[in-house]
Amino acid sequence: MEKVRKGKGLTDEDVELMKENNVPEWYIWSCNQIKYMFPKAHAVAYVMMSFRIAYFKVHHPLAFYATHYGIKVDDFDAQLVCQGKAAISSKMAELDAMDMNMSKKDQDL
Repeated sequence: MEKVRKGKGLTDEDVELMKENNVPEWYIWSCNQIKYMFPKAHAVAYVMMSFRIAYFKVHHPLAFYATHYGIKVDDFDAQLVCQGKAAISSKMAELDAMDMNMSKKDQDL
C-alpha cells in the first residue's frame, strides 16, 4: 500500500499475489496508475484542525485573532490597516499586479 500511495506501483510479485487472491484486474490496473495518494490519517488531521480553527473563529473571535496576529505579527502591517479600506485595497491591487515576482514577505502580507 505504501509503495502504491507514493506512486511506485506494484511489483510483478505483488500483481501475482493479488491475482491469486482474486483481486479484480481493474483494481490492479488502478494501483499502477496512482502517482501520489494523500494519506487518510493526514487528511483527517487537516479536517480536524480546520474544524477547530473555524470553531474558535466563530465562538471566540477575540482569542482567535489575538493569537493569530500574535503569531503572525511580522505578516501584519498595522500602519496599513490604520490607513483604512482604500489603502488596503490599493496595496492588495499592487500585490496582485506583482503576480509571481513577490517576495516571501509580500506573499505573507
